[in-house]
Amino acid sequence: MEIFSFIYIYLNQYLFQACGTKSNDKYREILLDNGTEEISHVVMLATLLYLAWLS
Repeated sequence: MEIFSFIYIYLNQYLFQACGTKSNDKYREILLDNGTEEISHVVMLATLLYLAWLS
């Protein structure tokens, strides 16, 4: 259950805030960049676990 909390807090927080932002395009761009970076971290961890599971 903790992994789902991690995904919700760190991924969705940035992406939902970016979608809800209407005032500043630069602020929205920063939030989208951070959200994308957090998604890439989860993909790297999933790949690492998958490769460790195969060996």
